Amino acid sequence: MKKQTITPFQLNALLCLFLLGSTVVLGLGLEVEEDAWIVTLLSSSIGILILLFYIYLIAKHELNLAELLIKGFGKYIGKFFVFLYIFYFLYIASRVVKDFTYFIAQILFYQVEFWLISITFICIVAYGSSLGIEALARTSEILLFLVILMLLTIIAFSILSDPFDLSNLLPFFSNNWGAIFQSMFPERITFPYGELIAFTLIFPLINDKKALVKKTWIAIPIVTFLILVLTEITIAMLGAKVAAIYTFPLVKAIEQIDIWEFIQHLEILSVFTFFFVGFIKVSIFFKAALYSAHSLVKFDRTKLILLFASILFLMAVFNSSSLPQHFYIGLKVIPEYIHLPFQFGIPILLFFVLHIRLKLGKN
Repeated sequence: MKKQTITPFQLNALLCLFLLGSTVVLGLGLEVEEDAWIVTLLSSSIGILILLFYIYLIAKHELNLAELLIKGFGKYIGKFFVFLYIFYFLYIASRVVKDFTYFIAQILFYQVEFWLISITFICIVAYGSSLGIEALARTSEILLFLVILMLLTIIAFSILSDPFDLSNLLPFFSNNWGAIFQSMFPERITFPYGELIAFTLIFPLINDKKALVKKTWIAIPIVTFLILVLTEITIAMLGAKVAAIYTFPLVKAIEQIDIWEFIQHLEILSVFTFFFVGFIKVSIFFKAALYSAHSLVKFDRTKLILLFASILFLMAVFNSSSLPQHFYIGLKVIPEYIHLPFQFGIPILLFFVLHIRLKLGKN
C-alpha cells in the first residue's frame, strides 16, 4: 500500500489546531491576572525552540521517534521506551477527552452521563484514525478555516459588546518576574508546547522535507496571536481577578456578549471550537500511539485501533473522579512528573546518545 503523506500546509493546520486544543478554553495563563500576556509571549518563544528541537531530531535521522528510540538505545531498552510512550500518548489523549467531557457536561448537556460523552467522542476519533493520516490532514484544512472564523467572530462581537472595558487590562505589569516564571515553568511550557512530542511520529510523513524546517514553526506565532487576543478579550470582559476564578473563563466571557439585546448567547461557538480542536488533538495523540505500536509489532490495523480506543475510554473514565481533581492532576502533577521526562528528559538523552553513536561510527 502506498505510504500516506501530508503537505506542509496540512501539517501547519494540524499544528495550529493541536496547539489551540484545550488551551483555547483552559490554558490562558490567567493565574497571573493582567500579566497573562507576558506568560503567553514568553511561553510561545520557548515553544518555537522546543518545536525546532523536535524537528531537528527527526529531520537529521529521517526516522520517527519510535524508530529513533530503538536505534539509539538498542532493541530491548528502545522498545521498552516505545512501550512507555504508547501509554503516555494514550493517557494524555484521555485527559483531553476528559477536558472535553467536563466542558460539554457543564456547558451543553447537563443531564448526560460523562461516559456517554466520552465514548461518543472516542468513537469519532477512532473512525477518523481508521481513514489514515491523509484524511485527517485534509479535514484539518477545513477545520482550521472554521475555527479561525468562529474565533474572529467571538473577538469582533466581544469588542462591540457593552461589557468590554479596556481599563480592565491595566496595569500591563502587576506581578514580579518570579510569579511570572513560576506560572510558566513547567506548566505553560509542557502544555501545550512540550506536547508537540506527539508530532515526532508525524513529521516524517511530510512530502516536502525542506519545508519541515523552514515553514512548520509558523504555526506557533499564529496560535500565539489568537491566544493572546482571546486572553485580553476575556480580561476586558470579566476583569482579571474575576476571570482567574472561573474554570472556563473564555466561555464565561462569551456569555457576557450582548449587542442591542439581540446578539446574545454565543457559547455554542465555543462548543464547536473546542470540539474541532479537541478532535484534532486527541487524534494526533492517538495516531502517535498507533505509529509507535507499529514499530514494535505488526498488528492488524483495525484490531489495534479498537484496542487503543478501548484503553483510551477506560483511561478517560477512571483517570479522575471530579473536576477539581482532574485540573489539579493535569495542571500541577502531570507537568512535573510525567511531561518533563517524556517531553524533554528522554528526547534530550536520545539526542546525545545518537550523537555519540554517530561520532563513534565515523571514527
